[in-house]
Amino acid sequence: EARRGAAAARNCGILAARGRTIAFTDADSVVEAGWLAALVAPLGDRSVGASGGRILSCEPCNRIERFGERIHDQQRAIELEEHPYVASGNWASRREVLLEVGLFDPALLRGQDVDLAWRIHKAGYRLVYAPDAIVRHRNERTIRGLMHEGFVHGLHGARLLAKHGHARSRKRRRLRRALGGLVREDDLVNGVLAMLFDVGKVTGQLV
Repeated sequence: EARRGAAAARNCGILAARGRTIAFTDADSVVEAGWLAALVAPLGDRSVGASGGRILSCEPCNRIERFGERIHDQQRAIELEEHPYVASGNWASRREVLLEVGLFDPALLRGQDVDLAWRIHKAGYRLVYAPDAIVRHRNERTIRGLMHEGFVHGLHGARLLAKHGHARSRKRRRLRRALGGLVREDDLVNGVLAMLFDVGKVTGQLV
């Protein structure tokens, strides 16, 4: 692929594909049995523009890797977020829908899946969670890796919000959430990990 990046690579695959349905996972993921059938099932409804399945940690895993399941929580992303999205690590759409809204944006180094999902949703399609479509993802396993992941989310997320006109500052709210994580969490370890991830994210937003 002459143009580098995940977005350009995925677009190349979409344009070369001959099938009516496109499914994605990532190079650092392994799909479980029955993944594809469960993931594409919701697309029988023409009002559905994209479906997303569960993203769990590869086994065996430590506490940091297990916490990564919260970061990649597709149910929350699809059903609870103010601006719902699907992560491309576990995504399926009809090819015609992807072509209609303009494919992945190669100008974005990260968050291309969120950007495309927002455009699909804005076009009037529904995003649906498929809990039985499971992939196992190699999550970050160190504190440094977790904070770096938060930093990258914050850095590229700020650019993504600006592109879609959702650029109001959430830094103070996120920082309060980070500092309050120890109090709200039933589990102290998860509270510390949530705080570290959010501090990394706030730092990325500030940069």
